[in-house]
Amino acid sequence: MILKGLIVINAGHAQLFFGARPTTMEDNEDEKLARVVAPKTPPQRLESLVRFTKEWMERNLSELPSKESWIRKFDKNAGRMLKAFNRRTCGFFDPTIAHGGPNPNPKRRNRRDAQEIEDLQRMFLQSESPFQGRYDRENPATGIQQITTGFRKWTERYISECHGQRMFEYQVKRMERWRNILRDHYKKEFEDKA
Repeated sequence: MILKGLIVINAGHAQLFFGARPTTMEDNEDEKLARVVAPKTPPQRLESLVRFTKEWMERNLSELPSKESWIRKFDKNAGRMLKAFNRRTCGFFDPTIAHGGPNPNPKRRNRRDAQEIEDLQRMFLQSESPFQGRYDRENPATGIQQITTGFRKWTERYISECHGQRMFEYQVKRMERWRNILRDHYKKEFEDKA
């Protein structure tokens, strides 16, 4: 049994507990689980991705001269993504569907047939978030893959109706390009240390 908010007054052999609430380990685990599983809004998810990117850069490319530049690039890009999300015609978030998006009834994708839309919905709704509050810190190549995939999925879920994303996939292509560049930087730095 764990005691929370414990104040102990030790008078000889007697101990008095004031303001204590006895709990079991199961209660404590339920509280931790409730904190971890709490649903996140798109801005919170984006903030986590930026934090993960900075952490990944600090851990894996600390000697890279352009490290700070890369951190600023991801931060600035997240700002652009958030700005697009807040535009009336772009952003989509529905807390009643898995991950809050993508929009199951997109307004501007009239050219797709019903079967294709159904397939896309099934694919997104069944997919797991690549980083549910974490990423692979032990394998840097996998870690940056998960982080950039997180940015890509964020884009596909919450701003897929924006013109630039819908027509040209700017964010998706940018994340693929940045992932490859950062992975190459990591390989080069790893080879230099070996």
